[in-house]
Amino acid sequence: MYQLPLFKESKAFIDSLTIKLTPELLLKLYALYQQGSKGDNKAKEPKDNAFKSTKDKYAAWEKLKGITFVDAQLDYIYLARKIKDGNL
Repeated sequence: MYQLPLFKESKAFIDSLTIKLTPELLLKLYALYQQGSKGDNKAKEPKDNAFKSTKDKYAAWEKLKGITFVDAQLDYIYLARKIKDGNL
């Protein structure tokens, strides 16, 4: 699966951040990265006794089902750029 060069750069930027992002923003970044690198979520839904963070990650990624690799990568790049520019 092809990854846009800016997608990789954006991931490296996000990974290097020293500021704390909101849980909602982190979930959005996680879901976009997963969709952009792996496509639709094929994992089984977490059981009721799973950690809340596991369920939240699953739900966030599941919401992006059907979005193309490229569209998810572009959305990730856009969101990373907004963080970098201080527009969030």
